[in-house]
Amino acid sequence: MTTYTAIADTEIDQDSPVTETLMTKMRDNPIAITEGASGAPRIVQGALDTTQTTYAGLIPAGAEINIATPNSYSFFPEWSNDSQIIISFRSGGSDALNLFNNGDNAQPYSVNWRYINA
Repeated sequence: MTTYTAIADTEIDQDSPVTETLMTKMRDNPIAITEGASGAPRIVQGALDTTQTTYAGLIPAGAEINIATPNSYSFFPEWSNDSQIIISFRSGGSDALNLFNNGDNAQPYSVNWRYINA
């Protein structure tokens, strides 16, 4: 685990030089924070709270469906399907995931969309 070392105000005032020690702290401290090192500031759990929305179903042969993003803080969706489905994004007013079935039979799909609870 990386060690967290506090950076003193005197190390970063306008007259202080940039030293190897200071740069090492600036490199190591973010890592130590994410690892939960002793003495490091804690990441507030609520800031990381996410929700997952799942869309699933069948797309008829030759049909297209549009799935709007759950909210403006969405991550790129995880999706699974048969190779007959083409995926794309569109933008304009609201972002959406477009799925098009270019096969001869209905195809199942599943989309898991994660977003930050803001």
